Amino acid sequence: MTADPFIHLPYLRGEITPADASNMRFTRERLAEADRKAHEAGRPANWRRSNEEVEGAWRAFISARPATDDLWVFGYASLMWDPGFRFAEVRRADLADHQRRFTLRMEISPGLVDAPMLVATLERRPGLCGGLAFRIPAEQVEEETAILWRRELVFFDYRTEMVVAQTPQGPINAVSFTPNPADPRYDSERPPEETAAILAAGRGAMGTTQARLERLVAYLRLLGVEDDYVESLARMIHQP
Repeated sequence: MTADPFIHLPYLRGEITPADASNMRFTRERLAEADRKAHEAGRPANWRRSNEEVEGAWRAFISARPATDDLWVFGYASLMWDPGFRFAEVRRADLADHQRRFTLRMEISPGLVDAPMLVATLERRPGLCGGLAFRIPAEQVEEETAILWRRELVFFDYRTEMVVAQTPQGPINAVSFTPNPADPRYDSERPPEETAAILAAGRGAMGTTQARLERLVAYLRLLGVEDDYVESLARMIHQP
């Protein structure tokens, strides 16, 4: 056990948003405030998944795992730089037979989206997805995963799976979030040009999808992760 979360990756100090400063730390209070803003903006009552749906998925996961074990979480997109939960250790991690794609539509978010967005997803397919793995200590797993499940499942019907990720310090068992094709927001993979066009146009009060894509590109470069798919989308957006 290490007392320094960044012992393996000291260059990430200052590159990961602390939980207490994160807008993605979805406490019940933060979610209630998002509901209030959505109501004031005229959003329908079902603008997001219900508390019962999210909590039911979380309880199914938490009740099936040993309470005395730490939990690793695999991050492949914004969770890498803004996880929203507290962690005791972070490692570079690679997940075989998975790749990043943009296959989920987000038309409403806490930022009250003005134009539809596509969200980065973790898809099962041949290849390798490089990212980060975060370790939550056993005594904090229940509190921190309740927040993580709200972060991840408040809009999308993600499937949670335990996977084996490879790290420089050895293999780990980690939880991952992959899209459910039955989710009405799920899109089959579009042609790259069409995906790039949607990413270029998507925007809301929390920013643009183009900016989020550029942040992803920069972060992957920082980690030394090669992702031709993400890089090619970024090039298409910037082509005249």
